[in-house]
Amino acid sequence: MGCVRNSESCLILASLFLAQFLSAGSIKLTFKEGQDALVEFTFRFVNPNDAAIEIWKDSSVLFDKTGEENLNAQQANRIKMSMHAKGVDSVVRLSIDNITREDDGAYLCVLYDRYGTTVLETQSNYISVDFPSGPARCTSVAPSDFFHQNYLGSDETLMIISCLVTMGTEASYIACFNPDSTLLPLSIRSNGTHLRGMFWAKKDVPAFCCSAMFENGVDKCNCMEYKSHKEEFLCSPFPTTIPNSQYDTLQSTAVSIPACAPGASARPPANQAIASKGK
Repeated sequence: MGCVRNSESCLILASLFLAQFLSAGSIKLTFKEGQDALVEFTFRFVNPNDAAIEIWKDSSVLFDKTGEENLNAQQANRIKMSMHAKGVDSVVRLSIDNITREDDGAYLCVLYDRYGTTVLETQSNYISVDFPSGPARCTSVAPSDFFHQNYLGSDETLMIISCLVTMGTEASYIACFNPDSTLLPLSIRSNGTHLRGMFWAKKDVPAFCCSAMFENGVDKCNCMEYKSHKEEFLCSPFPTTIPNSQYDTLQSTAVSIPACAPGASARPPANQAIASKGK
């Protein structure tokens, strides 16, 4: 019989999983989130009719050696297993449609004899799933006394946009725009799992949009993650600052992001750290 969830036999097998995985000589495979993944385990000189297969992910059974599926709701209908002959060998195929970051982990394929009583061989693969940062979640806040004392003085025309972004495996940054300018970052910091960015904005131009930047970056034409209003942002070149305001003075204390024409992408300044989540 196969491993029954929460049973004593299942717990014993789970405790042995790490040792089996390490001794099996794991191969690391990397996919981007959203791709369809195919993983193969090849067993030499094995007739599929003379074998039973069990598939594990981390310490949980996905496919029991009796043929029973133990997939959760997120895995069901996306993960499939098949076994077929290839010459004198047997190939076990594990297919994962629309792979997600939750599919990241160690996969162990256990080959049993036809009765499921004797382990003949184990093979393993580690699936690594790359995923972007985001989405950005932002809000506008009034500057505190600290900002008035150190940056603004008596100027009451500015507000602060505060954004939080969950970091992905790819290098990431945050960019914010309003219809006629890029917003100047006051600070962008990482704690290893999240990016928090603070940006200056004018109170009389309250519409703004923000996005996490990755790969090709973003501009106000594709800044879709967070919008304070539903109004459309015109896709045309625009200045990075608003003339004749305290906004200009703040350039000496904040790093500006270049403006984007249609088809171009904003990039973090060379002296600004780009954060990524280690794997």
